[in-house]
Amino acid sequence: MNLTLWPQGRGVIAAALGMLILLSSCAEVRVEPVPAHVRGVHVPDTNAQAQLARQNFESLRNMYGHEWALRNHAAPPERCLALSGGGIRSAAFSIGVMERLAHLSTPPDDLSRLDVVSGVSGGAYALAWYYWQLSIETSTSPSIFTRWQELDRLEKESDIVDRPKYVGLLAVDLLMSPVNFVLNGVFGWHANTTPGRPWYESRIRQIFLGGQTITLSSFKTLLQQRQAPLFIVNATAYIDDDRNYYGALLANSVFEFTPFWYGSDAFGYSWDHPDDLDFARAVAISGAALDSSTMAGSSQKTLSSLLNVDLGMYLRNFGHAAEPPSWKKLLPFPGYLFTDRYLRDPRGESVYVTDGGHSDNLGMFSLVRRLCSRIIVVDAEHDPEYRFNSYFKLQAALKRELGVEFIVDKIEKTRGAARWCRYASVASGCVEGKNGSDMKAQEQGTRSWERKQGSKFYEDPTSVMTGVIRGFPEISGKEKHIQVIYIKLSLNPEKISEYPRKAVQEYYATSSRKRINPGLPPSGCLETYSYLRLLVFGCVFPQEATTDQAFTKHQFDAYRKLGDFITCRAHKEIQEFLGVGITDTMQCPT
Repeated sequence: MNLTLWPQGRGVIAAALGMLILLSSCAEVRVEPVPAHVRGVHVPDTNAQAQLARQNFESLRNMYGHEWALRNHAAPPERCLALSGGGIRSAAFSIGVMERLAHLSTPPDDLSRLDVVSGVSGGAYALAWYYWQLSIETSTSPSIFTRWQELDRLEKESDIVDRPKYVGLLAVDLLMSPVNFVLNGVFGWHANTTPGRPWYESRIRQIFLGGQTITLSSFKTLLQQRQAPLFIVNATAYIDDDRNYYGALLANSVFEFTPFWYGSDAFGYSWDHPDDLDFARAVAISGAALDSSTMAGSSQKTLSSLLNVDLGMYLRNFGHAAEPPSWKKLLPFPGYLFTDRYLRDPRGESVYVTDGGHSDNLGMFSLVRRLCSRIIVVDAEHDPEYRFNSYFKLQAALKRELGVEFIVDKIEKTRGAARWCRYASVASGCVEGKNGSDMKAQEQGTRSWERKQGSKFYEDPTSVMTGVIRGFPEISGKEKHIQVIYIKLSLNPEKISEYPRKAVQEYYATSSRKRINPGLPPSGCLETYSYLRLLVFGCVFPQEATTDQAFTKHQFDAYRKLGDFITCRAHKEIQEFLGVGITDTMQCPT
């Protein structure tokens, strides 16, 4: 070392350390914990419960009174429907469920008994198709779900993207990566530079909206005229972490698109939709599963960002005070890191919005915080082991944020124990090992035990369960229970003969030939966790991988008929739930 340079070097080191200390000491709360719209607390004092119930009602009326007026109501919604994520698989299954729900009334009511429909990703595909059909005036077939030509067209055109297109789009995204590097890396402009995103949006528009550009706000009048349910398209606002992690709260990260507004508790809600924000764009954002910001691992995030793999979208942050001066936009790296405009939080110039499944893949949170009394949830996510991950994730969030309990007894009995057992020791009795010494035997035993637990789920071929969300207070001092019907995408292979023959049985036989290993359970991909292997090999119906976005007509029809069949088999329970006349018999698909 040249000792004569030490004083100057010492000064540089001291300045650098001082900067680091300054930056670390300036860490601040970027996202404030906005008070929940409704809260459920087990308060022993009935007077305190009544006071909390009144506070909840006032909060709901201030927040959602405009939605109540849409249906000429003066209270929270009564009946709601949540459609989960899961790509085109969820869309097909959800449309089948919606078709049967519409036909539970005589004559079919096109879901007019519902107050709100909430969709995520693939569930939002189904939601978009339903509302587009609702907007079409026709005299030949007034009921949406008897427009067989439209259903046939949908099934034929349901190939969103096949494997060659996957590769082609990734190649085009890669070609644009230098532009992404300059605009977003050098200058930090938060520009949308991924060519795959507008292409994906155009496919959504073509398949589910008939190629029409329809703005979200244009549905206000239509919904009131047709007395149709309000819709919510759910996405996820990506918020940079702060020291308190308030950005992870569902109230802050669940980003809603409705005919009235878009936003989240963290960013607030804009009552003015941008002119270019149409239905297809909102749905494409809700289904932007392939996104670097939500990938696990910092290395994977960095690589994917460099490769320009981002289907999410930057929207203008309507809560941002003013347009930043031009010189700030020309400030290169690392200077822009210290300006408010670059921040990805409520103070930033833009908000990054991506797949709704990254926050709440069931689409239920938006309905629970509106205090909807009865919720039908359609769970069609990729779940070959029937672990119900989205259920358990939402359950924990509702307890943490709203102070209420979400319980579906059948899930708790068949999967709750298996979920706990995965982290338990041999001594707990979960695993039949040899004196607890063989760790491999322990792992295999756990897997075997979990499969046995999963097989219990097949005991009821209708796959329809009841649940409850409890803990919200009522003014009377009693406890309000939100009733839930939980419809799970599933199939019992041991009773395959009970399912619709041409649509379900034949496609199941076709799909079963794709099994990776004959020794695997009926799902065919139970131990296949690699995204690449899922893309290449797929899984067995009805748990084919979400990466399969190129459905054939037969494939789409199989999922749609399965949704119709499962709902039909539980028609009495659902009719009572919806408050329509109960029919002793109903003709289900055969």
